[in-house]
Amino acid sequence: MDISEALEDLAINANDIYDPNFRPSETDIERWQTLFGYSSDEATERIKTQKANGSHVGLTNSQWDMIKSDKEAQGFDRDSYEHWIEKQRQAATHHKESFPGPPSDPRAGNTIYLIKLDGILDSAQKIQEIASLQRLPRLHEGTSENNERAVFCRIDGETLHVIKSYLRQHDPAFQPTVARLTIARKELSSDSIYPTLGQDTTLPHLR
Repeated sequence: MDISEALEDLAINANDIYDPNFRPSETDIERWQTLFGYSSDEATERIKTQKANGSHVGLTNSQWDMIKSDKEAQGFDRDSYEHWIEKQRQAATHHKESFPGPPSDPRAGNTIYLIKLDGILDSAQKIQEIASLQRLPRLHEGTSENNERAVFCRIDGETLHVIKSYLRQHDPAFQPTVARLTIARKELSSDSIYPTLGQDTTLPHLR
């Protein structure tokens, strides 16, 4: 954003003084209901809240002029499109907080997770395709409190990170159900037979 756009933003915010008696038009309420699936009351409150919130994501006049024709053809006006941008930003922030980037601990790739097959992640083949796995991930079945059957894939931390990156690009609003298994992997020493069943590995002079 250059200086002229920054000044324009300040002017927009300065001129957009909230009127506590403001009531959105029926046309605006219906538009927000159609675009966002809100009820009439919810649409009314959302519009009023945005008007009162001077820190919401705002477009400069030049930015809106560039996209106005396309967005109006999609049913947006300026206020509703700014609200759409804000919703996308909040969804992306929530997703990032819920699924941060790859952990700094190099052993985190050994952590095991169960991810529910649901939505865009509807099959083990889809998980395999997204993460470029050589084999299909193992499946586990479970039952919810309502006795509804659920299927999960068993994946490691590296695969989970790949899936999160994929979702951020293709479906940022989708929140997968993920559970971390507390069972640690057993890694035996590559240069020692300890512990090995049937063999006493204690040195003779320490027995």
